[in-house]
Amino acid sequence: MKKKYITSASRGGKEKIDWSILSKYRLELFGISTVAVLCVHAVPYIEGINYPFSIVILKVMSYGGIGVNIFLFLSGIGLSYSMKKRSDKRAFYLNRIKRTLLPYLFISIIAYFIIDVVLTWKPLYFLYDLSLFSFWFEHRGAWYIAMIIPIYALFPFYFQWLQSRENRSISIGICIGISILCTELLHYYNMPLYKHLQNILVGIPVFLLGIYFSEAVFEKQKIRIKVLFLLMIPLAVKLLFQIPKDSSMHQYAIAFVSIPICIFIAFSIHRLHSGIVGKILRFFGKYSLELYLTNIYIKWMFEYVTFNSLHQHDGDEVYQALKYMVIIILGMSSGVLLKRLLNNIEKQLKRFNNRMKSLKEVDR
Repeated sequence: MKKKYITSASRGGKEKIDWSILSKYRLELFGISTVAVLCVHAVPYIEGINYPFSIVILKVMSYGGIGVNIFLFLSGIGLSYSMKKRSDKRAFYLNRIKRTLLPYLFISIIAYFIIDVVLTWKPLYFLYDLSLFSFWFEHRGAWYIAMIIPIYALFPFYFQWLQSRENRSISIGICIGISILCTELLHYYNMPLYKHLQNILVGIPVFLLGIYFSEAVFEKQKIRIKVLFLLMIPLAVKLLFQIPKDSSMHQYAIAFVSIPICIFIAFSIHRLHSGIVGKILRFFGKYSLELYLTNIYIKWMFEYVTFNSLHQHDGDEVYQALKYMVIIILGMSSGVLLKRLLNNIEKQLKRFNNRMKSLKEVDR
């Protein structure tokens, strides 16, 4: 039976699209993931608005959490590439600290100082929130960061273990199976704990699938349509049997379909050669972590502001929508500003380090 692949029309005929398209448009994919997350955060602010097509728009926006799964899938690919390119654990951890931990600390120290000291005067909560213990014990704060830090810590060892296995695909498949089994057991025996950790538990298989498909990205393997259909089976089962939203199958259906969506978005960008849209998505992708953090923290700050002048219109749907627009504007401007400030500090430290090295060489 002839294998079917995704193709794109080109001057020389039909061009088969390969998995490296995810690497080529990685920044744009991060950008659309960021937009999706900002959209799902907007839902509580605009769900009361009753305009034509508002129900459809809200329904689409409510699935914006799929952006997190796209982040995790791309992270699995990116981390695998990083370790494959240079299997130095020290260099790996330094890069993760630079790209994730330092921006988190830089933004969160400012945010939690305002929230825990200035607005609420709970100084002891400052370290509690900053350390992310507040998520694990109270489901509060940047859950994605609370998830990704342990993943980064364990990844080099997991990747090293995978490299030592005779059959890499089976090993990843077993890990995915164990992860799903543990999630199902927790869903059955401890629903409160499952609800607390469901984003993390459902996200782990998607991250592992990113590691699995990383080989196809490196080797520029052609994308087989059958693979994408297989990833859509959970969604088909969910729709066919009308599985409710609170079930784990619903969560997995949405999570797994994020991979075909990644391919579709990358293919669309490749096919349309969209200039202005591409620039906008690259902007959001460049500042993805900062925009996520500033968005949740500024939202949180608004919740703690208790002035009557700000809350007297809380039942006004238009006011709520305008309030979220202010949150978006403040979040974007502060996220970009803080990212640039952090980059400037990093450059100054590099210059200082180079000068110190030069002085040492002169002394010798």
